[in-house]
Amino acid sequence: MTKSNRKTYQEVLDKSHHNLSQTEKVFSKIIHSSFIGITTKMLEDTVFRPTPLIVALSLSIVSGCILFIFALLFGYTVRSFEGLGFFFLFGFIIGIIYEYLRLLTRSTKK
Repeated sequence: MTKSNRKTYQEVLDKSHHNLSQTEKVFSKIIHSSFIGITTKMLEDTVFRPTPLIVALSLSIVSGCILFIFALLFGYTVRSFEGLGFFFLFGFIIGIIYEYLRLLTRSTKK
């Protein structure tokens, strides 16, 4: 963030704080602290990538529905959904691999 952007950002925050209660001001100061901003940016760039999350959620929803339908068809009862965590992790890994391969192929074309 440039100096002018940081100054404008701080001015907007200060104006917004006037309309907040005391607890809301404290919460806003915590959320908008530089530590939270840096941590969020780091997680956004590493762990919370959109492609792996979309693939993981899609795979876990589809596989969970298929698992539930087969359980109903064959007379089993589904008591817990631990398998969805496995499918989510598996889909997340597939998404990371897909994004890495896409990054490799895009960089070699340039």
